[in-house]
Amino acid sequence: MFKVGMGETPGVPASLSEEGHDFVDSCLKYDPRERASAADLLNHTFLKIDGEEPLLSLMPSIAEESQKTKL
Repeated sequence: MFKVGMGETPGVPASLSEEGHDFVDSCLKYDPRERASAADLLNHTFLKIDGEEPLLSLMPSIAEESQKTKL
């Protein structure tokens, strides 16, 4: 995270799939306006198993926390 804060992008293991690289790249954008939200990341294909969306059960908690930080 230090590198991201300094405008650099840390290395991603070459063994990670293309979807994995895209997911990590979405997380490590220097500009927060360009960085994916937690909700967007939960919908990323990298987190899906056989086309299902197993982590979407976290969406209500994420939405609730997001609203708290906006207040």
